[in-house]
Amino acid sequence: SEEGRMLQEQSRNLLQGIGGTTSRAGSSLEPNQIDNAAHRAVQLLGQLRRVMWDNVGLVRTPSGLATALDVLADLREEAFDLYKICPTLETTALRDAVCAGEEVTKASAANSQSAGAHYIVPDSEEFSDDEEAPVAAAR
Repeated sequence: SEEGRMLQEQSRNLLQGIGGTTSRAGSSLEPNQIDNAAHRAVQLLGQLRRVMWDNVGLVRTPSGLATALDVLADLREEAFDLYKICPTLETTALRDAVCAGEEVTKASAANSQSAGAHYIVPDSEEFSDDEEAPVAAAR
């Protein structure tokens, strides 16, 4: 969006005003490298959202939570790498969101008791999010 581009430009100008954008190793980054890192961070954030929605949403399964933890570990590694190379608003947001997602997933996996709208469906039960199909009852 236009507002997003304006905020990105303001952030870039601010970083340049305090000595330029540099990596942790101290080498200057080109503007296209910053844009590439920001773009990749946005892509990974979309992947994070899908993983959380599909596997750590209202209805959870033990295998879905395990899958989410595996994917989140990979996302965490890439998020931290991106942040080390190019600490921007986007890479910082991704790093923090992945850490939060991992903690929510770990807490969900550790809590076998269903409460409120969130509940666990054993892997042996079939679940359908189709409104016409019977839905497994909350435990």
